[in-house]
Amino acid sequence: MKLPLFLALFALYAFGFPSASLGEETNQPNILVIISDDMGYADVGLHGSKIPTPNLDKLIGDGVKLDRFYVNPQCSATRMTMLTGRNSARYGVRGAIRRGTGIPDSVTTLPRILQQAGYQTWLCGKWHVGSEPDFHPQRKGFDSFYGFLGGGVEYFQPSGSRRADWQRDGKAVVEEGYSTDLLASEAIRLIEKRQAEKPFYLQLAFNAPHSTLAAPADVIETMRATVGDSQATYAAVITLMDRAIGRVLAALDTAGVGDDTLVLFFNDNGAHARRGPRVHYSSNAPLSGGKSFVAEGGIRVLAGMRWPGMLKPGTTSVQLTGGMDMLPTLCAAAGVELPPDFAPTLDGKNVWAALRSGTVVERNPMVILDDNGGIAVLMDEWKVTTNSRGSALYNVVQDPGEQKDLAIEKPKILNALLGVAAPFEPFK
Repeated sequence: MKLPLFLALFALYAFGFPSASLGEETNQPNILVIISDDMGYADVGLHGSKIPTPNLDKLIGDGVKLDRFYVNPQCSATRMTMLTGRNSARYGVRGAIRRGTGIPDSVTTLPRILQQAGYQTWLCGKWHVGSEPDFHPQRKGFDSFYGFLGGGVEYFQPSGSRRADWQRDGKAVVEEGYSTDLLASEAIRLIEKRQAEKPFYLQLAFNAPHSTLAAPADVIETMRATVGDSQATYAAVITLMDRAIGRVLAALDTAGVGDDTLVLFFNDNGAHARRGPRVHYSSNAPLSGGKSFVAEGGIRVLAGMRWPGMLKPGTTSVQLTGGMDMLPTLCAAAGVELPPDFAPTLDGKNVWAALRSGTVVERNPMVILDDNGGIAVLMDEWKVTTNSRGSALYNVVQDPGEQKDLAIEKPKILNALLGVAAPFEPFK
């Protein structure tokens, strides 16, 4: 994109962006959004990992791999951004949610839009966008909720541990089992018991592979022989999630709606970049950094979208996109009009046409913030990062590891992108 357009976009960004046109109408698909938690970019088979993830590999291989998919570096901000189509910083959220914070009632969420368009809307799993009654999932557009409100639960007996936070529709439930399997079973139950005459939106948000890691001993032992001691439990957690995803996808086929369902998978943020004698189980390679920071390893994640007959299988999109774009994009895929009051404040871009055609469309700059004072601005191949220590410019298409700072060589691009970041400063 040319510099004058950069500057024009900078002038607009502080006030939000109007949504793009929805494009051609389609038959309304079911929509299944699967979200993993704190998984490393490299920790799947299709990225060369020894961890067996055949179902994820096939899911993404059967559709479009979203090769430049960006989220926030912590879970609450990612989920809020995805649900609202707006930068979560507009609501004071740049990391994990704090008490008394959530999606304002004045904001119409993705599930609410789809609910009003006739969709059945369900959430299974992690919410983490406000734990008070005013911020409950069923106040934000979900017909039903099964899972947990906070940041994490114990994997075994999640409703019976010291971190108990397991409920169904606002009421605590006590159940035994492994959280990953419980969530998958609930998703399958909803698919089987759905109203067949209405489409559904199902958000399946696993706590895997968030710490504290745990898995059945036999699966850990099998993984130990595959990946070694240090990664065995982590690998077991991921492969069990992969099996659960396989069960849910098979349930779609059994119900006869596999070809009528758009499936989106993405990870909510990168894995921790910590390394030490006892912490060496995840990898964001070849990306730099990890969770909680705006380095590529914290914000660029594994993602893919499948819809048989509508998206070309075995393809890769290099469209710059991410969580903030999913509200307008999924609505476009469903042929659902956005509310007119979205135009002044929507940060996300409808990229449905680009994903269908394999092309790249121009988009507004993408601004991502962390909870440590860092800001990243992405546009085309360029990325500026700025914090209290200074600013840097990278070509992240050629240099995903962010090894070569081009700020001195490309001052016009640096300053244009810093201008886009300016409305969000200062961050302390």
